Amino acid sequence: MLYAIHACLNRMYDSIGKRNHAFLCFGLIAFYMFIPMVKHGAFFSTEFIVMVSMYTVVAYLRRYASSLINNRAFNTKLVLFGFCATCFLIMLLEIAGVHFGFLANRMLQFDFNGNPFLFIASVGLFNLARLNPFSCSAINALSSTSLYVYLIHENLLVRQFIRPAIWTYIYDSFGYTFLFFWIAVLSIFIFTISVMLSFLYLNTFGNKIDRVSQEATECLSRLFTGICK
Repeated sequence: MLYAIHACLNRMYDSIGKRNHAFLCFGLIAFYMFIPMVKHGAFFSTEFIVMVSMYTVVAYLRRYASSLINNRAFNTKLVLFGFCATCFLIMLLEIAGVHFGFLANRMLQFDFNGNPFLFIASVGLFNLARLNPFSCSAINALSSTSLYVYLIHENLLVRQFIRPAIWTYIYDSFGYTFLFFWIAVLSIFIFTISVMLSFLYLNTFGNKIDRVSQEATECLSRLFTGICK
């Protein structure tokens, strides 16, 4: 959906100018990133709204802060700040939960789409990867499956039925004495199966579906571009 409307969004960003674009970014960041850290559901939100908010911020950076996002030192600081802030807040919440009952069940308070500190770290990581290109045939082959791996291991069937069933079996059969071991084993198992299924898809009928979807996407893009003119 975001790809379908990105042409309209870009035209809107061009028309509102730098100042209004900055105000829009601040509003979206406040409503859909920082406030949810304190109270989930304070404002109506969906994954699509969060993605548009992130796209709006990145669009501002590309238009008006290109010198910063092309600076390796700055992006390194973004990564360090984002990860350190996230770890600090999680540890602070865990420690506070021991002493304050109303925080005892808030372990996943910061686990939501739009976490501003993880977003900051992600922007930094993306720019560092963009500024330090390298080529590796094995990594390129594996990265070609990344989208399909995500779609396989995060689809509703696996997420809501298969994974819980596996964890129930592990708990009933072995308990949680070696929890970290089972987390590692299950992660490797799901990742390996997902990669194998992705390669199977790519080497059978994946190319044909990609061509059809690309043509459909181009038609929709031309349609929305024409509407936004």
